[in-house]
Amino acid sequence: MKKLLLFDIDGTLVTGRGIPKKIILKIIHDRFPGFQNGHQVAFNGMTDPLIVQQVLAANNYKVGLDDPLIGSILDAFLAELENQVTPKSPPDVLPGVHELLQACEQDKDIFLGLVTGNAMHGAKIKLNAAGLNGYFPLGAFGSDHWNRNKLPPIAIERAAKYFGENFSKENTWIIGDSPKDVQCAKTNNLKCLAVLTGKVEKKVMKNAGADFVMNDLSDLETFFSALNAGK
Repeated sequence: MKKLLLFDIDGTLVTGRGIPKKIILKIIHDRFPGFQNGHQVAFNGMTDPLIVQQVLAANNYKVGLDDPLIGSILDAFLAELENQVTPKSPPDVLPGVHELLQACEQDKDIFLGLVTGNAMHGAKIKLNAAGLNGYFPLGAFGSDHWNRNKLPPIAIERAAKYFGENFSKENTWIIGDSPKDVQCAKTNNLKCLAVLTGKVEKKVMKNAGADFVMNDLSDLETFFSALNAGK
């Protein structure tokens, strides 16, 4: 049975050691020197446009998600991200990720993509720096829509066109590290395998509706057993 695995990036495949958050907060605080809040905003699971909106809102500056200011801040963020996140200064690849992706690539019934809150360019910067971009020919991104729940159908449509395969919902998995990943899977009637590398407790993931929960992606036997069992 053909399976489509749609991976989140931050906290699932890699961790940026807080660098992206520092960059975006600095850009906003430089533009608005009176702003002091935003550090408390939890970025995990949010799309890039929503992150900017929420940081601004934390400083009592409310704008719509279509406001040009958000696009301007994200453009500056991506330019600086490209300067700071490089193959010489890459994000940390999380345990088991390289081995898992290699195993998936060798399985003719498994197809890979992304569902991530990162803008497409930001996703490529991070994955290129980490040596992972070659595994993911397509995806849906925060630059496609600010609402993460809207992204899986976009990724599935792109996968169908790219791979020439039709993927059933019961064989399409969202793999992520936050309750928002689980929510976007369940909203679209997809399977969800959650990992705890994003520092979210197992019971929180289970309560959100995750079909399967792993500490990280290093146990390949358990990972593939979960997919094949459809748990």
